[in-house]
Amino acid sequence: MRRRPTLDRCWCVAALTWLSWLLPQGAVAQPQPLPTCADCESEEQHSGFYMRLSVGLGATAVEGRVGTSAAFGGSSSFAFGYFILPNLALSLDLFGANAYNVELSSEWTSPEPAAEFDVRSLAAGVSFTYYLPLDFYVSAGPGVGWLMLSTALAQPQLSGAGFAFDALAGREFWIGGSWALGAGVQFIYVRGDGGIDAVDAAWSLGTLFTVTKN
Repeated sequence: MRRRPTLDRCWCVAALTWLSWLLPQGAVAQPQPLPTCADCESEEQHSGFYMRLSVGLGATAVEGRVGTSAAFGGSSSFAFGYFILPNLALSLDLFGANAYNVELSSEWTSPEPAAEFDVRSLAAGVSFTYYLPLDFYVSAGPGVGWLMLSTALAQPQLSGAGFAFDALAGREFWIGGSWALGAGVQFIYVRGDGGIDAVDAAWSLGTLFTVTKN
């Protein structure tokens, strides 16, 4: 036998029906669609073609017959290549440094007190660049380089080809599209293979500014 609904139950049903009429349409929040990959930023990624130009200032030390001398100078490098893995680029690297008014002893001076020379290094090699979180990066690679010694008293002397090494560390900041500006430190080492009387090797350490496309 069915039980007839009580009076209280009927009142509750009527009250709920009346409240539903008062609620505006759309008062109940609708679930929002989840973001898709198309909504993600696609520009700020390290992939594809890679190019970096750097110019900096620092100190260059020169190792020669009279020991080691140091002077103020500059350094620069140009690298271009391709990202072979995410955040890892393989590139051809051209780099060099110079120092002005370095005091060295040479057969050009007679007798042999220290004289002032300009020393330049130029090298080419293959480097790897790896990007860390927050757009920090490290880059290093070996190469082949030459040293040049010049003075106003004689023709420039050029060394034979020798071992060279380039290392960079810094951070970049995106400026739009695939371009970034950055700053960091650079170390360059070049050892000549004879050909210069007073200079055997030169190394440079300095700060640099970079422009990168990746």
